[in-house]
Amino acid sequence: MANVRELRPTQAVPHLNHVLVVKLDSGMFEVSGTAGAGRPDARFLCASTFDNQQSALQCARDFAGANRISTIHVKGFHPH
Repeated sequence: MANVRELRPTQAVPHLNHVLVVKLDSGMFEVSGTAGAGRPDARFLCASTFDNQQSALQCARDFAGANRISTIHVKGFHPH
């Protein structure tokens, strides 16, 4: 299972291969990610919006698990 790491509001995701969950001003959560960056078989998790934190984090966990990404980055909220 991937670790969850909080990023400061201006802090960039430190790796090309990543999963990011951001809490939007509207209260919704947006999940996006990249796996295999720079390779022809790269996979992308196009930005998807969720109305609750649990659903957003589950989507992030699924992508991370399927693509061997060890850390899920979050911005704008404290995961629980």
